[in-house]
Amino acid sequence: MAEALTLFSYRAQDDEGRERHGVRSSSSPSGVQAWLAKQGLLPIIIEEASFWQQAAEKFQQLGARYQRVKTEEMIIFTRQLATLINAGIPLLSCLKTLAEESENKVLAAALFDIAAFVEMGGQLSDAFARHPRLFDGMFVNMLRVGEVSGKLDIILHRLADLLEYQRETSEQIKMATRYPKLAGLSMVIAIAILMTFVVPRFIGLFARSKAVLPLPTRILIGMNTVFHDYWYLALLGLVVLVLAYRWFYSLPEGRMTIDGLKLKLPIFGKLFMKINFGQFSRIFSLLLTSGVPMLTVFDIVVGVVNNAVLQREIKKVKIQVEKGKDLSMPMRASGIFPVLMVQMVAAGEQSGTLDGMMTKVADYFDQESRYMIKNMTSLIEPLLLLVLGGFVLFLALAIFMPWWNMMSVFK
Repeated sequence: MAEALTLFSYRAQDDEGRERHGVRSSSSPSGVQAWLAKQGLLPIIIEEASFWQQAAEKFQQLGARYQRVKTEEMIIFTRQLATLINAGIPLLSCLKTLAEESENKVLAAALFDIAAFVEMGGQLSDAFARHPRLFDGMFVNMLRVGEVSGKLDIILHRLADLLEYQRETSEQIKMATRYPKLAGLSMVIAIAILMTFVVPRFIGLFARSKAVLPLPTRILIGMNTVFHDYWYLALLGLVVLVLAYRWFYSLPEGRMTIDGLKLKLPIFGKLFMKINFGQFSRIFSLLLTSGVPMLTVFDIVVGVVNNAVLQREIKKVKIQVEKGKDLSMPMRASGIFPVLMVQMVAAGEQSGTLDGMMTKVADYFDQESRYMIKNMTSLIEPLLLLVLGGFVLFLALAIFMPWWNMMSVFK
């Protein structure tokens, strides 16, 4: 039976006489003393941690559980690991050094665990696979390729390039949706202010006049009643819709349906297609250049493309390539890949420069998506103005039509 662990606080000195202090969980003070010795520290005091020290440690652990590892941190770690391996430093020393230097506690804890797993004789890729929240399928699969090929440092550099490209792609999508989100939020706030402070005053006047109210006014009164008296039901309905959407999207057929609709959206559908095809081509090219077998490339790319419909089509292409067909043939038969892309892939296959041609395809789609994002404001602005103008017109009719009716009665 495992011994219960106790939290101890310690004060110790390093080789230069500097004092270090902290806390450490162990079954006994001697366990902390042994750990300090391994760290090259001379213990001064080891005692059971106070109530406040224990509370602070638990709070830190809870915070670390929810701490995120930023993409930038992953890129820096991957490049540092590649550089250290290329310099001839033993893998275990590389992992321990990066774990000790990492300022992110979640990443550091994962790296210490990975180092311990490797030290016990485990494969590096299997060690990383133990932390799927941090290292996805693409990361682990590329590590396996590096282990088999003996080019781990080169593969890690390529992996860092891919992570940087994914970050840039994510920024592109955020830029594309930032303006519509801000405009939509501003519209909702404006409507809420009108419904809270402006509309009720007019509705009070109309309610006291026993005249027959026009349809827009009756609709506005109904909206105001819901907004003020039944807002909690509206909020509950919104929460139910969000949960229903998430549940439906978690189902394979639900995700396929929603992702298919995303690709058919006005303006955004074409943009998502270009971004995904650019991502597919860029990763395909980088992996082929790194010496990754084509069928393995398909497995990695499927995990990176963030659309169920495109994933399904890529899997279909892979099946046909496994049967010995050229890459361009099932791509053409699919109907979802752009004609220009298929033609360039076919040209790359004929000339034996598929990796280079895929790079050109990626450059083309990246340029197209950047152009679309740059012009997104001019494309979306008229639509948003139309929606806002329609609401303002409805509001004006709902408020002023009763006045016009009353004025005509007085005349």
